[in-house]
Amino acid sequence: MSPIMDDMTLFLLLSALAWAADDVDALARAAVDANPGLAAMEARTAALAAAAEVADVWPDPVASVELSNLPLGGFTLSDHPMAGVQLRVQQPLPAPGERARRSEVAELSVEYAALQQSAAALDLRHRVIDTWWRLALTRMLAGITEVELARLDELAETVQARYRVDAVGQHAVLRVTLLRDRLSDELGDFARADQQLTAALSAALSAPRAFETPDAVEPLPLTGTVEGWLAAAEAQHPALEALRVEARQARARAELARVQARPSMSLWAGYRARTWPDDGGVDLVSGGVAVPVPVGSRARSQGLQAAAEQDARAAEDRLAAALDTLRAELTTLHAAWDRAFAKAGTYRDTLLPAAQAVREATLADFQVGRADFAAVYQAEVELLALERAERIAAVETHLRAAELEALIATR
Repeated sequence: MSPIMDDMTLFLLLSALAWAADDVDALARAAVDANPGLAAMEARTAALAAAAEVADVWPDPVASVELSNLPLGGFTLSDHPMAGVQLRVQQPLPAPGERARRSEVAELSVEYAALQQSAAALDLRHRVIDTWWRLALTRMLAGITEVELARLDELAETVQARYRVDAVGQHAVLRVTLLRDRLSDELGDFARADQQLTAALSAALSAPRAFETPDAVEPLPLTGTVEGWLAAAEAQHPALEALRVEARQARARAELARVQARPSMSLWAGYRARTWPDDGGVDLVSGGVAVPVPVGSRARSQGLQAAAEQDARAAEDRLAAALDTLRAELTTLHAAWDRAFAKAGTYRDTLLPAAQAVREATLADFQVGRADFAAVYQAEVELLALERAERIAAVETHLRAAELEALIATR
């Protein structure tokens, strides 16, 4: 093949890969946009944001009307000097720093809900991409099986011809027929898997539809290191950030409980209209300060603080455990991806050409009596196994890439 043809082949291959990546990426975006669960989470975040906007408002003043010192025998104002009508307004004062702490707790609730929504969207995106690649692999394996069935038809004719001249026994005809029937039955399994995966994708998109997949893909090379991936995940994964925000919110609640333990004063003012005949028409004004006596509030505040601190430590412990699990998952992914890429290349460049050559040579020898049926059968089975293994390894690199995207939140 000329260099020009090599370049053209490479260009077409890369174009096909780009099409596949763009297509599945568009499907994932459509699934995220159409998912009602994510829409509900978005509405919940908006509701929390609306509540956070008024978290620091002042408490309402209290207005009251008081009829003072009425006679016990009747509810009418008397001429007693203490009798009268008083209008009173009282304004509770939040403890110093309480409004700021309330606002902080509410804002962190909004941030936590938004991060949970982002993590759920990332998980849905990964499930869609993973399902799409498994659908593509199912169809690829079905295609390989159909090609093998065509080869078996050719082999069956050769075996029948050899059987008619008593060069092979009836067992050879039966074994070829059995293999062909078994592979034909496997096509039913592939069709069922195709239907299941298509249904799962349609459900993710909230609408039934058909999906196009490539007939073949090139393996994706491994990029990055475990440490680099872990650093990226720590910096940007919403689920990890949500645990940090959860810890911050718990400590903000602890601080709010501490602030609320301070006595919160109330200011009041009153206007008193007297009815005593000798008061000369003078009305009186009064004012004062009310301070609660912290009998049980201090103990309650200490309990709330302790509970919130425990919640914060629990969130931090879950974050540490999540990072340990993430490191193990990334290490496993790195090894699996590296092996799948190497395996796909070895099978494609070395083992498959060798297996094809062995099959062709063995079949040619069998036709002239220089190879027995067992050798032909073994060559056929090995070629099918290698073709399937190569395709599985190639698709696994794409599955691992999708898994990496979900683990480190690269989108």
